[in-house]
Amino acid sequence: MNPYNLDFTASYGYALVYAGRYGEGSKLLKRAVDNAGQFQSWWVYGLACGLLMEKRPEEAFAYSELVRSRSTSHYIALRLILANQTGKSDVARQLLDELQSRNTSFTRDPDAFYVKAKYPADLTKSLVQGLAKAGFVKVPPTE
Repeated sequence: MNPYNLDFTASYGYALVYAGRYGEGSKLLKRAVDNAGQFQSWWVYGLACGLLMEKRPEEAFAYSELVRSRSTSHYIALRLILANQTGKSDVARQLLDELQSRNTSFTRDPDAFYVKAKYPADLTKSLVQGLAKAGFVKVPPTE
C-alpha cells in the first residue's frame, strides 16, 4: 500500500472497519484524517465507529467533532452515543433532541438502517444499544 495515497488508505481503512477489523481500519483511517489537508466526512465517521468498537470513546468523540456540521441522522446518532459515553451531557441532550425531532427511516428503525447498510453485527448491536442508553426512542411513522 502506498502510504502517501491517503484516499486509498482511507478507503481501505473504511473497508476494514466495516469488515469488523476495527483496530486495523482505525489505524489507517486515523493516518488519513490526521495527514490530509482535506478529508471526506465518511473517513471520520468510519474512524469514530472503529474507535467506538475499540472502546476509545473519548478519542472517537474528538474526531466526531470534526464532522459536527453533518446533519444526517446516523452521524448525529454516532455523536449522541459518544457524547453520552464520555459524559458530555449538554451535548448529548442537544443531539438527542435533534434526533428525536426527525421522522426519517433512520429514526423510525435504526437497527434496520444499520442492517441494510451492511454494518457488522457487533457494530450494529453497539450502536443500537448506545442509542438506547442515550435515551433515544424510535420515532413512530406519520400517517
